[in-house]
Amino acid sequence: MSDILGFWTVNGSTTFGVMPGNIIPGVVAPLPIKLQQGNAYWGAEHIQKRHGQWLINNNHTVASMVYFKLSQSGTVYSAEEHDKSKIRLNLNPAALLVLKYISNGQFLSITSLYLKNSVPDGTQLGRYIGGGNPRAPRVTPVFAPP
Repeated sequence: MSDILGFWTVNGSTTFGVMPGNIIPGVVAPLPIKLQQGNAYWGAEHIQKRHGQWLINNNHTVASMVYFKLSQSGTVYSAEEHDKSKIRLNLNPAALLVLKYISNGQFLSITSLYLKNSVPDGTQLGRYIGGGNPRAPRVTPVFAPP
């Protein structure tokens, strides 16, 4: 169920956006985009550990930067791994959001988010259309289970 901020809590975890269907190969239905707690290699912990200074410089937490960036539109690209994709989000600060398809949960999990001004490697797959209000209050996520 959506609230006034433009994100949803479904089955105990926060959905920050929705990837339209027929963009990621083999995925016909729209998929929710979730931020999982993760560890040093992926998810919120990885983003904080590896890109924390970038977040601080932009006055964001991991969750608020994810929400801010997914409020924007961007270009979806393929990634090196078959179950991953990337969204290039150009509005300041330019960033790349890396997503992993979680087939048993039917959602996209945010693997990483970082400053990236250049076009990423990979094939252009389509457009992500953002929603929400990037000036809304900062969000605190309810994490999806691993």
